[in-house]
Amino acid sequence: MSKFFSIILIAIMCSFGTLQAQNFSTHQVKAGGETIESIAKRYYITANDIYTLNPDAKKELKANTILIIPISKANKPTVTTVKELKGFRTHKTKRKETLYSLAKKYDVSEDDIKKYNKFLYANTLRKGDKLQIPILKETKVVDEVKNTKPYLVQAKEGKWRIAYKFGITLEELEALNLKWELYFKKGNKLMFLI
Repeated sequence: MSKFFSIILIAIMCSFGTLQAQNFSTHQVKAGGETIESIAKRYYITANDIYTLNPDAKKELKANTILIIPISKANKPTVTTVKELKGFRTHKTKRKETLYSLAKKYDVSEDDIKKYNKFLYANTLRKGDKLQIPILKETKVVDEVKNTKPYLVQAKEGKWRIAYKFGITLEELEALNLKWELYFKKGNKLMFLI
Protein backbone atom coordinates (compact mmCIF):
# COMPACT_ATOMS: atom_id res chain seq x y z
CA MET A 1 0.00 0.00 0.00
CA SER A 2 2.83 2.43 0.85
CA LYS A 3 4.42 1.76 -2.58
CA PHE A 4 1.15 2.78 -4.22
CA PHE A 5 1.07 6.10 -2.32
CA SER A 6 4.72 6.81 -3.07
CA ILE A 7 4.11 6.22 -6.80
CA ILE A 8 1.09 8.56 -6.71
CA LEU A 9 3.14 11.18 -4.84
CA ILE A 10 5.96 11.00 -7.39
CA ALA A 11 3.47 11.32 -10.27
CA ILE A 12 1.91 14.42 -8.69
CA MET A 13 5.31 16.03 -8.11
CA CYS A 14 6.32 15.40 -11.73
CA SER A 15 3.11 16.95 -13.03
CA PHE A 16 3.66 20.11 -10.96
CA GLY A 17 7.20 20.34 -12.31
CA THR A 18 5.96 20.36 -15.90
CA LEU A 19 3.30 22.96 -15.12
CA GLN A 20 5.87 25.34 -13.70
CA ALA A 21 8.09 24.95 -16.75
CA GLN A 22 5.25 26.05 -19.04
CA ASN A 23 4.87 29.49 -17.39
CA PHE A 24 1.21 29.79 -16.56
CA SER A 25 -0.49 32.56 -14.69
CA THR A 26 -3.96 32.94 -13.22
CA HIS A 27 -6.53 35.65 -13.72
CA GLN A 28 -9.62 36.32 -11.63
CA VAL A 29 -12.54 37.50 -13.73
CA LYS A 30 -13.93 40.81 -12.50
CA ALA A 31 -17.59 41.70 -12.36
CA GLY A 32 -18.73 44.27 -14.85
CA GLY A 33 -18.42 43.00 -18.38
CA GLU A 34 -14.94 41.51 -18.64
CA THR A 35 -14.80 39.28 -21.71
CA ILE A 36 -12.44 36.56 -22.91
CA GLU A 37 -11.30 38.89 -25.70
CA SER A 38 -10.40 41.71 -23.31
CA ILE A 39 -8.51 39.27 -21.07
CA ALA A 40 -6.67 37.88 -24.09
CA LYS A 41 -5.64 41.39 -25.17
CA ARG A 42 -4.40 42.18 -21.68
CA TYR A 43 -2.05 39.18 -21.68
CA TYR A 44 -1.07 39.42 -25.40
CA ILE A 45 -2.58 36.04 -26.28
CA THR A 46 -5.54 34.85 -28.34
CA ALA A 47 -8.96 33.85 -27.04
CA ASN A 48 -8.31 30.29 -28.27
CA ASP A 49 -5.29 30.06 -25.95
CA ILE A 50 -7.60 30.77 -23.02
CA TYR A 51 -10.28 28.35 -24.26
CA THR A 52 -7.67 25.59 -24.62
CA LEU A 53 -6.75 25.76 -20.94
CA ASN A 54 -10.24 26.71 -19.71
CA PRO A 55 -12.89 24.81 -21.72
CA ASP A 56 -15.66 25.81 -19.28
CA ALA A 57 -15.12 29.47 -20.21
CA LYS A 58 -16.79 28.82 -23.60
CA LYS A 59 -20.12 28.14 -21.91
CA GLU A 60 -20.28 30.89 -19.31
CA LEU A 61 -17.86 33.42 -17.83
CA LYS A 62 -18.87 34.34 -14.29
CA ALA A 63 -17.37 36.94 -11.99
CA ASN A 64 -14.65 35.66 -9.62
CA THR A 65 -13.88 32.70 -11.90
CA ILE A 66 -10.17 31.83 -11.93
CA LEU A 67 -8.74 31.33 -15.43
CA ILE A 68 -5.41 29.73 -16.30
CA ILE A 69 -3.50 32.05 -18.63
CA PRO A 70 -0.39 31.06 -20.64
CA ILE A 71 2.29 33.71 -20.40
CA SER A 72 3.22 34.94 -23.86
CA LYS A 73 6.56 36.72 -24.07
CA ALA A 74 6.69 36.75 -27.85
CA ASN A 75 3.97 39.30 -28.53
CA LYS A 76 4.70 41.91 -25.87
CA PRO A 77 6.04 45.22 -27.11
CA THR A 78 9.71 45.61 -26.30
CA VAL A 79 10.94 48.89 -24.90
CA THR A 80 14.53 49.89 -25.58
CA THR A 81 16.32 52.95 -24.29
CA VAL A 82 18.29 55.02 -26.79
CA LYS A 83 20.80 57.65 -25.66
CA GLU A 84 20.91 60.79 -27.79
CA LEU A 85 23.83 63.24 -27.54
CA LYS A 86 22.59 66.75 -26.66
CA GLY A 87 25.95 68.45 -26.12
CA PHE A 88 29.04 68.55 -23.91
CA ARG A 89 30.12 70.09 -20.64
CA THR A 90 33.78 70.67 -19.82
CA HIS A 91 35.24 69.35 -16.57
CA LYS A 92 38.72 69.96 -15.19
CA THR A 93 39.72 67.01 -13.02
CA LYS A 94 40.70 67.51 -9.41
CA ARG A 95 42.86 65.50 -7.08
CA LYS A 96 41.50 62.00 -6.25
CA GLU A 97 38.77 62.11 -8.90
CA THR A 98 38.22 58.89 -10.82
CA LEU A 99 36.27 57.95 -13.91
CA TYR A 100 33.80 56.16 -11.65
CA SER A 101 33.19 59.25 -9.49
CA LEU A 102 32.78 61.46 -12.57
CA ALA A 103 30.39 58.97 -14.15
CA LYS A 104 28.24 58.97 -11.01
CA LYS A 105 28.41 62.76 -10.66
CA TYR A 106 27.26 63.46 -14.24
CA ASP A 107 25.00 60.38 -14.59
CA VAL A 108 26.82 58.88 -17.57
CA SER A 109 28.79 55.66 -17.96
CA GLU A 110 32.57 55.44 -17.80
CA ASP A 111 32.56 54.16 -21.38
CA ASP A 112 30.68 57.28 -22.52
CA ILE A 113 33.36 59.50 -20.96
CA LYS A 114 36.13 57.46 -22.60
CA LYS A 115 34.33 57.50 -25.94
CA TYR A 116 34.54 61.30 -26.17
CA ASN A 117 37.99 61.58 -24.53
CA LYS A 118 40.13 59.16 -26.56
CA PHE A 119 43.33 59.79 -24.57
CA LEU A 120 41.77 57.94 -21.59
CA TYR A 121 42.10 54.61 -23.43
CA ALA A 122 45.91 54.86 -23.28
CA ASN A 123 46.45 57.01 -20.16
CA THR A 124 45.01 57.19 -16.68
CA LEU A 125 43.06 60.16 -15.38
CA ARG A 126 45.32 62.87 -13.87
CA LYS A 127 44.75 66.10 -12.00
CA GLY A 128 44.21 68.99 -14.41
CA ASP A 129 42.93 66.94 -17.36
CA LYS A 130 40.16 68.69 -19.26
CA LEU A 131 37.37 66.29 -20.15
CA GLN A 132 34.41 66.62 -22.46
CA ILE A 133 31.50 65.11 -20.49
CA PRO A 134 28.61 64.18 -22.80
CA ILE A 135 25.10 65.37 -21.99
CA LEU A 136 22.86 62.48 -23.02
CA LYS A 137 19.09 62.41 -23.32
CA GLU A 138 17.50 58.99 -22.90
CA THR A 139 14.44 58.24 -24.99
CA LYS A 140 12.35 55.09 -24.92
CA VAL A 141 11.61 53.36 -28.20
CA VAL A 142 8.84 50.77 -28.48
CA ASP A 143 9.12 48.01 -31.04
CA GLU A 144 5.54 47.90 -32.23
CA VAL A 145 3.57 44.71 -31.67
CA LYS A 146 2.71 43.13 -35.01
CA ASN A 147 -0.96 42.55 -34.25
CA THR A 148 -1.83 46.17 -33.55
CA LYS A 149 -3.96 48.65 -35.41
CA PRO A 150 -4.12 52.44 -35.23
CA TYR A 151 -7.00 54.19 -33.48
CA LEU A 152 -7.93 57.80 -34.14
CA VAL A 153 -8.71 59.78 -30.98
CA GLN A 154 -12.14 61.41 -31.02
CA ALA A 155 -13.08 64.81 -29.59
CA LYS A 156 -13.29 64.98 -25.75
CA GLU A 157 -11.86 61.46 -25.40
CA GLY A 158 -9.46 61.04 -22.48
CA LYS A 159 -6.98 58.34 -21.55
CA TRP A 160 -9.37 56.69 -19.07
CA ARG A 161 -12.18 56.43 -21.62
CA ILE A 162 -9.89 55.02 -24.30
CA ALA A 163 -8.45 52.39 -21.95
CA TYR A 164 -11.97 51.44 -20.82
CA LYS A 165 -13.22 51.27 -24.42
CA PHE A 166 -10.55 48.73 -25.35
CA GLY A 167 -10.65 46.80 -22.08
CA ILE A 168 -7.04 47.46 -21.10
CA THR A 169 -5.31 49.18 -18.21
CA LEU A 170 -3.63 52.57 -18.38
CA GLU A 171 -0.22 50.90 -18.03
CA GLU A 172 -0.91 48.77 -21.10
CA LEU A 173 -2.08 51.84 -23.00
CA GLU A 174 1.16 53.62 -22.09
CA ALA A 175 3.27 50.59 -23.07
CA LEU A 176 1.68 50.51 -26.51
CA ASN A 177 1.85 54.30 -26.95
CA LEU A 178 5.00 55.72 -25.37
CA LYS A 179 4.48 59.14 -26.94
CA TRP A 180 2.08 59.71 -24.08
CA GLU A 181 0.48 63.08 -23.47
CA LEU A 182 -1.59 63.98 -20.45
CA TYR A 183 -4.52 64.92 -22.67
CA PHE A 184 -5.06 63.60 -26.16
CA LYS A 185 -6.07 65.86 -28.98
CA LYS A 186 -8.60 64.98 -31.62
CA GLY A 187 -6.87 63.28 -34.53
CA ASN A 188 -3.93 61.73 -32.62
CA LYS A 189 -3.22 58.13 -33.59
CA LEU A 190 -2.82 55.45 -30.92
CA MET A 191 -1.91 51.77 -31.32
CA PHE A 192 -4.11 48.96 -29.94
CA LEU A 193 -4.07 45.20 -30.10
CA ILE A 194 -6.40 43.68 -32.66
